[in-house]
Amino acid sequence: APGPVERRDESGEACLVDTWEDRHGTWLAAVKNERRILLVILGFFLVLVCTISFSVLTMLVQEKVRDIGILSAMGIPARGIGSIFAMVGVTISLVGGLVGLGSGVWLATHINNVKDWIEVQFNVQIFDREVYAFSEIPIDLDMTANLYITVATVLGAVAICMIPAWRAARLDPVEALRHE
Repeated sequence: APGPVERRDESGEACLVDTWEDRHGTWLAAVKNERRILLVILGFFLVLVCTISFSVLTMLVQEKVRDIGILSAMGIPARGIGSIFAMVGVTISLVGGLVGLGSGVWLATHINNVKDWIEVQFNVQIFDREVYAFSEIPIDLDMTANLYITVATVLGAVAICMIPAWRAARLDPVEALRHE
């Protein structure tokens, strides 16, 4: 950190000048740390979304083994079967991403109404006005960051959904029909 800078005022006297960042460095460091923690939490959510998407599509493939076998026996190419499950994964990922983005933006823009409703319904005070310097939750919605997060989540979920789709495409029709 650079620290205070020595300057001369109009009379030629030496004086120390420090910036807002110097005076509030501890708070700014805390905000940087909170942003890093938020990125770690978002990473965990990305892993969670990918795991759930993978699990749902894997269970779907396992429940449809007989149907996959019938389609294969009828001459549907493996690529066609795989694309069916890939499209299911893409659809789930896109709908989930858009619903998540929409509900998150709605909640962020209406957070003060939600806070007021919670305070009234549960008879609690979330932010004590004597302790906190604000009466409403400040809102700074960065849509660019939200879109990046949504795109990364959707792409991760789509990528992980390709594994069960690939497995469905590789199923042997004889084994799939014997499974039933």
